Amino acid sequence: MSQSHRDGRIHVIELLEATGSGTRKHLHNIMTTLPAEEFNVLALCAVRRDPAFHEDIAQFRALGHEFRELDMVRSISPWRDWRAGRAIRQLLESRPCDVLHVHSSKAGWLGRWAARSTNCRVIYTPHAFPFLQRISKPWLLTYRLLERWAVRHTDLLLAVEQEEARLAVDVVGYPPNRVRVLANAIDVDAIDAKVAAVRPQLSPKTTTTFGLLGESRPQKDPLTFVRAAAVVHRLDPTTRFVLPERGPLIDEVRRFIDAQGLSTAFEFLHCTKSLDALLARTDVAVLASLWEGLSYALLEAFAIGLPTIATNIPSMRNELGQCTFSLFEPGDADALAKRMLQILQLTRSERRCIGARGRRHVLEHHRFDRWQGDLRSIYRDQRESTRLVH
Repeated sequence: MSQSHRDGRIHVIELLEATGSGTRKHLHNIMTTLPAEEFNVLALCAVRRDPAFHEDIAQFRALGHEFRELDMVRSISPWRDWRAGRAIRQLLESRPCDVLHVHSSKAGWLGRWAARSTNCRVIYTPHAFPFLQRISKPWLLTYRLLERWAVRHTDLLLAVEQEEARLAVDVVGYPPNRVRVLANAIDVDAIDAKVAAVRPQLSPKTTTTFGLLGESRPQKDPLTFVRAAAVVHRLDPTTRFVLPERGPLIDEVRRFIDAQGLSTAFEFLHCTKSLDALLARTDVAVLASLWEGLSYALLEAFAIGLPTIATNIPSMRNELGQCTFSLFEPGDADALAKRMLQILQLTRSERRCIGARGRRHVLEHHRFDRWQGDLRSIYRDQRESTRLVH
């Protein structure tokens, strides 16, 4: 009899290299959802992406869960990847594991390679497939082939939104009965409370502030946001813009803002663990991502009733398109500027109506308590299942 049945708990390992932004939040939600009296949980993660991740580690341990650091890197590195894969394999051989839940591409490939021929059930959550990136065709082909190779080593693909599930079946080749959607969810009451705590500290204003939902990195396309802001500000000099003060492109973004003569119109906010401060200052939220899973930041903007402009990518169009004020083509700064100018023409009442639609959508489809119950049930079901793929 396995150790999991001897002590009555389900033994779960969460494997993640991309400990930043939405994937970090996703892991945090999982770790704080699983009660230690029912689940023995180990988070096995790299810590390179975000120094603030150490705050989460302390919280995991306070909840009775384990944490171990594993040296993984984002790029393909044969020697380091082999060492990381071997370390995962040794861990799986040395301790009970009912469910290995791997997140994003790097941990997804390494974890499934290491779990081959073990009795541990493997769940994979892509958080946006790597072949959605805007990179060269050879790399896109490589990523797609790697994803297809890993299908037979995956017991369940757990998608964060419907488009991810569709791609898993239609493009990667998963059997539909091994794909399930567990859409990202947020605690609306907690978001309301945090934003409400920040807003009284802010000075009253009469202008409209646009906030970028995402740090300065290529995926989030901050330069398109700045280009659109330049157009909007020329036509309405009272408008203001905010974005998080983090990301590998932050210096380039600062220089570009200065070159456009917009330094007084922009504010950079110190956002380490969350976008609460940015959401509190924002009147209209903008998601300019070139590719994306189901963005937590977007759900949070909807939850507090912000009108939202987002890129016309499948995850936004299919899941949330009916709630956004408008969609625009990725990378098209003129189209984004047009949407921003359109919303400036609306009355406060019209903006509130748009925001209310988004809030209703989150309350109906992305409730955190429902997500928590579904996740626990999925792990229980996986523990009781016999592994069918190798």
